[in-house]
Amino acid sequence: MEILDFIIKLLDVIIWPLTLLIILGFFKSELKNFFAHLKSFQANKDGVKFEAFENKVQQAKNLFTKIPKAKSDRGLEIGTSSYNISNAMSNKAQILEWNEELINKIKNKAGDSTLMSRAALEKLNKTGQINFSDYKAISALLDLAAELPTHLDSKYLKEFQKMYKSLNI
Repeated sequence: MEILDFIIKLLDVIIWPLTLLIILGFFKSELKNFFAHLKSFQANKDGVKFEAFENKVQQAKNLFTKIPKAKSDRGLEIGTSSYNISNAMSNKAQILEWNEELINKIKNKAGDSTLMSRAALEKLNKTGQINFSDYKAISALLDLAAELPTHLDSKYLKEFQKMYKSLNI
């Protein structure tokens, strides 16, 4: 009888942690995807707050809707690029390559390849070579590229491609 009581008490102690582990195992892929897109997490007395990568992409897309469509209305004419999607690269590598191309074009347009990308962008904005809408949109795009999650869904690749192409770069 003692052994049976011991087993029952042991089950009482481990049932909730075991249940939690089973649930976590069942939702492993969903949780992995959630945490891959999670950028910040804060828990305090006021509650839980987190910011997902998707929110930042949406904010950047909103900035891009404010950019004038006509090239003649815009100061940003850095060059041309197709920004085609390569099947040989991961989604993250593709975006980082596009970002590097954007940075090089910004530096060239600023006339100083030794400048950091933000300084070159500031210079273009201050000299009127790009307008403020372009400046904000490009800044958001550079921020997003710096915060890319390791595993990036292909839907984001297409969103990034649209943003890069809308710059007429």
